[in-house]
Amino acid sequence: MKKNVIVFGDNCVDIKIRIKEDNFIFSPDSNHHTKMLKIKFGGTGINSSISLSKFGTNTYYFGSLSRDDFGKKIYKQLKKYEVNSDLINFSNKKTAVVIIILNKNGERVSFANLKNASYLDIDFNQIKKVDLNKIDAIYISGGILTEKNFNERFFEFIDKFFSDKKIFFDLNYRIGKGIKYFKEYAYKFLLKSFLIFTNEEEFKIIGKKNVNNLINDGKILIVKMGEKGVKLLKKDEEIYIEGHRVKSVDTVGAGDVFNALFIHKYLQTDDLKASLEFANYFAAISTTKFGFYIPDINIKT
Repeated sequence: MKKNVIVFGDNCVDIKIRIKEDNFIFSPDSNHHTKMLKIKFGGTGINSSISLSKFGTNTYYFGSLSRDDFGKKIYKQLKKYEVNSDLINFSNKKTAVVIIILNKNGERVSFANLKNASYLDIDFNQIKKVDLNKIDAIYISGGILTEKNFNERFFEFIDKFFSDKKIFFDLNYRIGKGIKYFKEYAYKFLLKSFLIFTNEEEFKIIGKKNVNNLINDGKILIVKMGEKGVKLLKKDEEIYIEGHRVKSVDTVGAGDVFNALFIHKYLQTDDLKASLEFANYFAAISTTKFGFYIPDINIKT
């Protein structure tokens, strides 16, 4: 039986540039020839929604898209992968733009223009269009927590309508780093979550004391460690899954694939270890092609 998940997260245009160098040190007034350049439509909310839907979860993207050409193309992308659009509204604000530079090892630096972005123009009244009794889980990307006024309204909305739902939260500190109030509101969502996705840097930022408090409060934490694998921590239990050796060319979006497919598998099986193994495998495969890539469920290495 299909499960139903509501996804909250940003949407944007990704301009990806792959360079030949293995570092990001550039001299002033130098010229560099790109190895590859792609313009893709994504963002954490879109990537996660598409990944969930492709693997068979009935997925609602709850967000605002711009009326500009980019927003229209993002909408078409969601429809292509059969993401439910009932909770989407449209905004006169512009689509956020993110420029991503990848080195030859697949590592990245990014530059984001998020000011007055359309993804924060959500019409929360859209919630009336869905039967909440049929919703199995909520997924929230921390990448959406980029403005204080929105954060306060969003937190109240989640508290009012989803207090009895399993909330899966991705800290996504990479996007919020340097944004005032981000850590304050991100921690509020940590406290409300059933399961928290982090990477190694984010796990350290949360801090040992807060991690222990969260675990003792019954939260589950997942630490994604790239090629080193993934670790899950919960009260009285720790699970470690080794990484897969693949020829990685682009790691952008791999975390979104992991999160989505973990949620998909867990809602189907209620098995944490099997869900870790499933998500870890497909997230590794997703890094073997340039651009956001969701492997097919029957793919073999």
